[in-house]
Amino acid sequence: ALCFLTSLLHWGSAYLRGSSTSLLGALFADCANFPAGEVRGALCSDAEHVTTELLVAALLHLLLTAWTSTAPVPGGLLIPSLAIGGLMGRAAGLTLQKYAAASGDQGFFAQCAGVSQCITPGVYAIVD
Repeated sequence: ALCFLTSLLHWGSAYLRGSSTSLLGALFADCANFPAGEVRGALCSDAEHVTTELLVAALLHLLLTAWTSTAPVPGGLLIPSLAIGGLMGRAAGLTLQKYAAASGDQGFFAQCAGVSQCITPGVYAIVD
């Protein structure tokens, strides 16, 4: 019952449908390195809802990890914790990237003048 319920809840989020290790790889990747047709390529879209979806997926994964960690079955906390941090970090990176694009090359982002890509959201997924 526990496995069925968590799988059902994970299926609701496109980011949580696969394994946590494949999610980490997608979160850490640069948008230029996504293969064509990759489901996780949505991470690189300019849609406004991507950041919200990442934060909702992180919250859902956090709640399910906390709930299942007390279950009497073998499981770990390292990879789920990395996935939660990666989801939040990628959301922070996307937010900062949008802010940098809106600000232009002035103020805090003056060092970005003449650089094609100043903010790489995948780096924030690794750091967070």
